Amino acid sequence: MKKESTPRQRVLEAFRDVYKENPQFLVRAAGRVNLIGEHTDYNDGFVLPIALNRATWIALSPHDSQEVHLKSLDFNESVTVPLHQKLNQDRGWQEYLKGVVNIMSREKMMLKGWH
Repeated sequence: MKKESTPRQRVLEAFRDVYKENPQFLVRAAGRVNLIGEHTDYNDGFVLPIALNRATWIALSPHDSQEVHLKSLDFNESVTVPLHQKLNQDRGWQEYLKGVVNIMSREKMMLKGWH
């Protein structure tokens, strides 16, 4: 019986398949949900967060272009986000990153491409 691959293995294998190299970074953000309170814990209010058995994994390597190349394994979609260009507002999983890039660019932060 073939052993099922872990999310970590899936992300690493997908990165290697596309870019023919190992990523420079592999990061994991654990999932959580607030049962009560939202943004209140740092405002002296009550909050009750719990951990989830879900996480976001990102494999990446910086490169010299002014673009971020994204591929979602869950949605089987890819997108390229230009770092210094006015972004259209669309719908979908990539919008969070587009917003972060847009704000960082507006704040004149030094941005570098990655895939």
